[in-house]
Amino acid sequence: QLIFNRKYLLVILVAILYSKMIAQENGAHFIKVLDPKILGIPSQSLAGIQDHRGIVYFSAGEKIVEYDGTSARMLALHNESEPSAFCVDSSGVVYVGGTSELGYLYPNDQGEIRYFSLMDRIDTTLRDFGTTWGCVSQGDEVYFATDLGIFIWNKSEMFFVDTDLRYSIFQFNHGVYYNDAKRGICEIKFGSVIPLNNANYFKDYSILEAVQMNDEEVLFVTIETGLTSFNLKTGKVNSLH
Repeated sequence: QLIFNRKYLLVILVAILYSKMIAQENGAHFIKVLDPKILGIPSQSLAGIQDHRGIVYFSAGEKIVEYDGTSARMLALHNESEPSAFCVDSSGVVYVGGTSELGYLYPNDQGEIRYFSLMDRIDTTLRDFGTTWGCVSQGDEVYFATDLGIFIWNKSEMFFVDTDLRYSIFQFNHGVYYNDAKRGICEIKFGSVIPLNNANYFKDYSILEAVQMNDEEVLFVTIETGLTSFNLKTGKVNSLH
């Protein structure tokens, strides 16, 4: 059972809200509660995201729910697996990952958002990759973290990086990082895996979130230990639980 110091819990909540918050119009409600029964969807959602237009997409069972603030519309992955990861690129395209399924949402000829699969861009020997744990967009590339390893889509080709991924993928320090079960926190750069100094400390932990606090310090939230700070320059680790 995790016990969080209130001071550090406040820090992480503020940091996450600051990094992810989208400006709200004056007088608009910051939070709106959606009743799954009214929308006719399952009550559990594994992931979600908001695109550049303010449209929200989230998983609900084996469906993707598109919600514009008034009405909801259902979409599905090609293999009808449960969507587990979303991200949006700089042009506003939403990417989705499920179980052995990767793709994106884009308007069809009639202007309706549809799901388009990227599975035909993946080598047949790599298509049974299991769960997609995370998805991030960096520059012109989209990274999908899966049970098998990390897929990198550069908008024309799909590349694969063999990793011992532990749980998910993150962005900080202007780069893309993941936690490796053998080497700890590593950066993915130009298709290569670069372990960070002393980051093997984290190899046995499942990291839920990473928030960069300043130029040197990153705060990690782990399932096992709660909050842990990491100095990118010195490699110093400081457990805050």
